[in-house]
Amino acid sequence: QCGYCTSGFLMVCHSLSKIHPDADDTIIEQWLESNLCRCTGYEEIESAIKSILNGKV
Repeated sequence: QCGYCTSGFLMVCHSLSKIHPDADDTIIEQWLESNLCRCTGYEEIESAIKSILNGKV
């Protein structure tokens, strides 16, 4: 939508991939709590992060 939160999500995703490359759903959710987004839900963002961590992207 507006894209304001995108840079924050990218930084969280990068750090998460370095610190917790095998992160489960709980860890991903905890890390995403630091980013607020009023435009979208977090389901697609979580799905994208899981794909990245699983090497599908």
